[in-house]
Amino acid sequence: MQLLDLPDELLDICCSRIDELTEPIDEDAYPTAGQINLEALRNLRLTCKRISRLVDKQLFSKLVLRPEESNALKARAILNDVRLNPLVHTIYLQASVENDRIRRRDSPKPAWNLQDEDNLELETDVDDGEHFDESDGEVPATFKLMIRDIGLFRNLRRIELVYDYTVEGLTGRSFTDATEDFEYRDMFFRKLLSAVNHAEHPASRLNSLSIHNLQDCVNAETATSTDFKALLSRLDELELLVLSEEREDEYEIRIPERHDFYSGQLRRYWLQPLSEIGRLTSLKIYGSISWGYLPKCDLRRLHFPKLKSLDLGNMTFTHEWQLEWILSHGGSLQQLSLQNCPIIPDIELIWRSDADGYPILPNPYPGTGRGRAPILAKSKYHSRWHDYFRNFRTKLPHLHHFAVTHGEWMQGNESPSDALRAFLASETWPAEILIPRYCMITGYGAELKSSEGPR
Repeated sequence: MQLLDLPDELLDICCSRIDELTEPIDEDAYPTAGQINLEALRNLRLTCKRISRLVDKQLFSKLVLRPEESNALKARAILNDVRLNPLVHTIYLQASVENDRIRRRDSPKPAWNLQDEDNLELETDVDDGEHFDESDGEVPATFKLMIRDIGLFRNLRRIELVYDYTVEGLTGRSFTDATEDFEYRDMFFRKLLSAVNHAEHPASRLNSLSIHNLQDCVNAETATSTDFKALLSRLDELELLVLSEEREDEYEIRIPERHDFYSGQLRRYWLQPLSEIGRLTSLKIYGSISWGYLPKCDLRRLHFPKLKSLDLGNMTFTHEWQLEWILSHGGSLQQLSLQNCPIIPDIELIWRSDADGYPILPNPYPGTGRGRAPILAKSKYHSRWHDYFRNFRTKLPHLHHFAVTHGEWMQGNESPSDALRAFLASETWPAEILIPRYCMITGYGAELKSSEGPR
C-alpha cells in the first residue's frame, strides 16, 4: 500500500505528527508555544495537491502575529485568502519582538500612540524584517490594523497573548529594566479587547484565551469595561501565567502589587465573573512566584460547575480548604495537574496572623528593625500528599488524567523564562513525587525552603 492509498482521516494524522520538533529547543531562546517543524511541513506541502490541502490545516491553524510590518503583511495576505482564512483557529499574538534577539537593548520601549488612529493606512512597500521605529518604539500601523481586523478570521477560537518575560513594578522602586511598561501592556490589551468585540466583525467564535506573562497589576477601568466583560462571557478556557517583579533581598515578598493581585484582583476581575457566568471548562493559573499563602489567594466560594480541567503551577498548599476547593469540582473534573505545588507543613514568620492564619504584612519597605522582632506567626499544616491522593481517588470520580511534579522552575541563576517553559510544558509532565513536594516558610523574608518531609 502506498501513502496516497490511505484515507484522508489517516493522512490527516500523519500530517499532524510531522509538526513536532525534530531538534531540541534552544535553551537560550525565548520559548514559544506550538513550535513546529515548518521546513518539514512546507516540503510535504509541495508533494501533491491532495497532501497540500491536508498540510495546510496544520500549517495555517496557528498564526503568529508580532509587531513587525513584514509579519503583519503576511498575516493580512492569509486573512484575505478565502481558502486559508477559515483554517486559522489560533493566533499567537506577541506584544513586542521576542527576547531582544531582534530588538536591541538600547532601543526605546514599545509604544502605542493613540494619535491619528482613525487615519491609519495600510503600507505595502515594506522591507522584510522591518519592525519597531527606532526613534520612538511606535508599533507599526500595519500591525495595528491587523489587530483591529482580527475578528475577520472566521474560525478564530483561541488567542495566545504573549507579553515579555520581564516586568517592572509600579512603586518607583523597580530594580529591573523591563522591555514593556505596564501602560503599554494595558493599552495593548485594551486594543485587543476592542478588536475581538468590533461592532462590524467581532470574533464571535473565540472561546479560549491564554495570556503568557500577565503582569500582576490590573487597571480597574480596563477590567470593568464592557469589552472585557463581553470577552469573559464567551470563554470556555482561560490560561494565565502571572508574572511578578522580583528582587534579590528580603523585602521582595512585601512588594504591594503581588499581594493586591492575588489577594483581590485575580478573584474580583477574572475568576468571580467567570464563576457567575458558569461556562468555564478549563482553568490554568501559574505564577512566576509562589502564591497561595504569600501572597494570599483565597478561592473559597468560587465554583465552576462545568470545570473539566484544572492546572495549577507554583501554588502552595497550607490550608485544608484548598483541597476541599479542588474536591468541590468532583462532579465534572476530569484532568488535574499540580506543578511545583508543595505542601507547607511548617510556617514560622515574624509577622502577626489574621483569623485564617495568613500573615499581616508590615510596611512594604521598612527602614529599620531588620530581624529583631520575635516570631509571631507560627503554624503547622497536618495534611500530607497521601491524604490528598486518597481524596483525589475517592472524591474525584471522573478524573482520568492526573499529574503532580516539580517541573521546569527557576533554580538558582537559571533564565527567568523557565516559568514560561513550565507553563507551556504542563501537559507533558507525569506524576512523580520529588523532594520539593514539601517546603517550609521561614525567616524575615518569608523564604520558601525545600524539605524532604514525611515519606
